[in-house]
Amino acid sequence: MHILPPSERFTARRLAPAVTAALVSVAVAAPVAGAQSAITVDAAKDSVQVSGLPLGMATLQITRPDLKTGAPVVTGQYQGLALFGLPFGVNTTAPSLLNPAGDCWQKGALSLSGDLGLTPDILPGDTVSVTGGGPTLTVPAQTAAGDGTTGGPIAGCDTLSLWGRNEVKTASFASAGGDLAVTGQAQPGTKSVTVKATDSADLSTDEVAATLASDGSYTATIPAAALAELADGALNVSADYNVPDVATGNPADIGGPTLSVDKQTPATPADPEPQPEPQPAAPSAPKISLHGLLAKKKITLRSLRAGKLRASFIVPTGANYVRVRLSKNRTTKAKVIAQAAAAGSRQTIALTGVRNAKRGVYTITVLASPVGTMFVGDVLRAQVRVR
Repeated sequence: MHILPPSERFTARRLAPAVTAALVSVAVAAPVAGAQSAITVDAAKDSVQVSGLPLGMATLQITRPDLKTGAPVVTGQYQGLALFGLPFGVNTTAPSLLNPAGDCWQKGALSLSGDLGLTPDILPGDTVSVTGGGPTLTVPAQTAAGDGTTGGPIAGCDTLSLWGRNEVKTASFASAGGDLAVTGQAQPGTKSVTVKATDSADLSTDEVAATLASDGSYTATIPAAALAELADGALNVSADYNVPDVATGNPADIGGPTLSVDKQTPATPADPEPQPEPQPAAPSAPKISLHGLLAKKKITLRSLRAGKLRASFIVPTGANYVRVRLSKNRTTKAKVIAQAAAAGSRQTIALTGVRNAKRGVYTITVLASPVGTMFVGDVLRAQVRVR
């Protein structure tokens, strides 16, 4: 905890540059009867101040939900002495002769090179909390400053704490209908990164492992075959960052700023060559397109986990393999690739091996292919509500 005279508070030291709107103040119930305690968050400068705390040691934490479990993951932590009548803050005052540690973000149980702390990249939706019955605040959505600058540790704290930035920085197609190249930045201590793309109908590609460099930069390529079944238009490119919890050191999965990219499937070019005279064709059976998807519209969670959800459809001509996939909230919950039945017949596939299923609305998609590694063409979709 730092103590500054009024003449020095927020004057003698510069704060980190802004990327989102400035201060957002929210008053919540204080831990002391008859008093009010307020949390002030500057998400642009990754700093927090709390007023109205009683005398004693206090721990301030920033948390973000785990992408897989929903449990809170500590992304930033600061511990210090709160003094009655004075603000309790972090990332607002650089170290000085009278205050050697300043109020820089600390490392907690996180192990980083040089024994440095981690300054969290505070985002809308993160939760600010003070332990021991203190106040909490969910950081609200804010308007971007638009000046092109970034946050992180303030000057002086940048020698004691590294910036925990996680973001997708670029996403671009080499050509229309081609692979999608993705680059980004992960925080210090990140173990691995995976990326995926999601269309407007919440249909996602499978997660692709990124190549992670020692400086936290990463690259990944989402193949065109995986993108083919997504709808044209805006795709949301997101990443899953496997990082240690700052307070416990336990592995966790968190998200960060995503990126939107426009997908357009190129039209089939017209043949400029003159066409030969049509020749009478030998009689043949009519072509059968993938159609006739049937699936339950409602099912219990217990039946879903027991593999009792089935999808049936008419097998098209030329199909040797079929793929049936169950997804929810941009995440694949089950996927079955099987040999196709006889063309024109109705085939039924049971969706087994569903993991981490919860109640809600799921999407079933069906594709067919001559080979078992690439599925393009007609896509059948149906929704099922799990109770």
